[in-house]
Amino acid sequence: MAVYQGARMRAVSLPAGARPIAARRAAHIPARARRRLRPVAFVLAGIMVAFLLGLVYLTQTLQAGVTGYAIDSLLNERQQLQQELQSQQGEVAQWASEPQVVQWGQQHGLTRLGVKIRVPAR
Repeated sequence: MAVYQGARMRAVSLPAGARPIAARRAAHIPARARRRLRPVAFVLAGIMVAFLLGLVYLTQTLQAGVTGYAIDSLLNERQQLQQELQSQQGEVAQWASEPQVVQWGQQHGLTRLGVKIRVPAR
């Protein structure tokens, strides 16, 4: 393994009256950085939290309204489709009746058969 000369700790003597770097940095930290938060900061943070909670509540309320509107429109569409289905079933029943079929056949040049034939069940 290679060892570099530059990686070793060197003993450096400081000039008279000089302080180490860590001590100098601590001395230059502004006094406001060491203080606690002011009450104004807590009030502003509380206002921001309340504002965000209000936005979440508003979003949820609007989403619930949109969902309710969608449900109402789907229920209306279902009712219309049921009415249309009943109407179509009525028309099918009308066209399937014997008098309607006989009339349609006569209009298209067909004639009725003779006597009705009953086939007994075995």
